[in-house]
Amino acid sequence: MKYVRVMDGTKSNASGFEYKIDEINYALKWNPASMDPEEMGGFNFSNEESILRWTIRGNVLYDVTIPEEAEIICCDSKNTPNGVFRSNQIIVSNPREIDEDLMLELYEKSKLPLNTYFQCLSFLSLKNYKKTCLRIIIDKIDENNIEQAYNTFINFLSAEDIELYNYVKDILEVLIKFYKNKKYFIDFVNNNYDLNNDKIKHKLNHTFNVVKNALIISLDLELSKEDLYIALLVALLHDIGRFDQAINMQSFREDIKKYDHALLGSILLFDNNEIINYTDDKNIYDIIKYAIINHSKYQVDYEKYTEQEKTHIKIIRDADKLDSFRAKYEEDIYTMANITTEDIEKSYISDKVYNDFLNHKTILSSDRNNGLDMWISYIAFVFDLNFDCSLKIIYNNDYINKLFDKYNYVDKDKINKLKEDALKYIKK
Repeated sequence: MKYVRVMDGTKSNASGFEYKIDEINYALKWNPASMDPEEMGGFNFSNEESILRWTIRGNVLYDVTIPEEAEIICCDSKNTPNGVFRSNQIIVSNPREIDEDLMLELYEKSKLPLNTYFQCLSFLSLKNYKKTCLRIIIDKIDENNIEQAYNTFINFLSAEDIELYNYVKDILEVLIKFYKNKKYFIDFVNNNYDLNNDKIKHKLNHTFNVVKNALIISLDLELSKEDLYIALLVALLHDIGRFDQAINMQSFREDIKKYDHALLGSILLFDNNEIINYTDDKNIYDIIKYAIINHSKYQVDYEKYTEQEKTHIKIIRDADKLDSFRAKYEEDIYTMANITTEDIEKSYISDKVYNDFLNHKTILSSDRNNGLDMWISYIAFVFDLNFDCSLKIIYNNDYINKLFDKYNYVDKDKINKLKEDALKYIKK
């Protein structure tokens, strides 16, 4: 276990003790029989899994070494179980100022109770650690704990004049509103479709992953409170037309039988007025409608739309494609595309598909002649991503290697060349 400590400079902000660096510091008071910190005395410190919570106490991180002859007590802590220690002797070394990247590193190493993360969200927003705040929101908050997260955030610490604090508060308020929409959507699916159907299960899982991608993209773009809500709602509803398709066609392949799930979803929402169950704000109806209608088109005529409408079309197109990469790697290909492993591995790539990929073009459905063409067309989605953060998600998850390496191809030389080209593209 690696011990660490946080304080301002070399001085404890609790006792005022001035620490010597790289030397043994001896406690002025030490009574290990007492559980009261004031009476116990000594030096407190933590470990890498818990120190995130204690960064509230300073801006410099130290490594901690305890001399062999020293005593160590593990103290009770509801906020950081097994993460608060006291000793009568301590050596602090290797001071590092906690910048944005180091705070994010401490977060990634942390293992804390859920409510402690919400406390961290509060004080980290006051200390302006934006990257870590957004990661906590993305990783830790969902429909089951949003009320707890919000209440802990506003009650732990408050400072209405701090920009990041207000920004995080706005995000949490949007999520409270949105998760009510999500609950209605889940009830809608439960009441109308069989969740034991693999295609329905896949589509529900896909929808929730697209919502998460839309959240990541929206936070990276620093959207307004209104636009964040719109982006999440579009993501939730973008494939509402897919559920009937799964039942009626037993396939999501729209090239087999003409079926425009995006248009049918729009009809369900706006012609049949299903949208009223999610929002009665008619000012955003067109933005939602245009984003859904265009989310799966081969190309979009962006000149027809306002800047706000363009932004939401691009967000949902990226969020949707990003989950396609995840799903194609993790899930059954036949459930998604009605093709088998053999269809992919025993086929040879068509010249048109091969050349379009090398020219960084997405692949038209009508140009795909076999299972391998289809598989390569999914990887070619990388060439139609709009935002840098989307490309980073592909890169950080190593999706190019994962998808190309998933199958054993007879057309190995050409596939290897496509893989090499795609890796060069994503590394840019």
